[in-house]
Amino acid sequence: MKFKIQIEHHLHIHGVGPLVHTLEAIAAHLEDHNGEIMTKIQEVLDKMAQVQVDVQANTDVIQSMLTFVDGQAALLADLKQQLADAIAAAQEAGADVVQLQAVLDSLDTAHTKLTADREKIAAALVANTTADPGTPA
Repeated sequence: MKFKIQIEHHLHIHGVGPLVHTLEAIAAHLEDHNGEIMTKIQEVLDKMAQVQVDVQANTDVIQSMLTFVDGQAALLADLKQQLADAIAAAQEAGADVVQLQAVLDSLDTAHTKLTADREKIAAALVANTTADPGTPA
């Protein structure tokens, strides 16, 4: 005698049909609008690249200004030492107060010019810096 045993199991998941339909609709929508999506992604990438260029340009300008300011600070420190040396030499040579005042007056004139130049640079930076780096002032 032969026995044959056959077991079948059927699994029915209710509610998957609408999910499959939704996924198919999303896939179809993405296919239909793939060109538009890719164009928008490229626009975003292009804008990000421009922002990177603008940031680098601003960084270069800022670095140049810092170098300039550092140079001015070094120049002033050097002038201070030269002045101290000159006053000491002048006093040893018998210079009087009037002569020393003339030196101080010339330094005041140089300081006034340096301050005016600094203010011109600051005004130019403000005038030529816009909220939108892509728009020249």
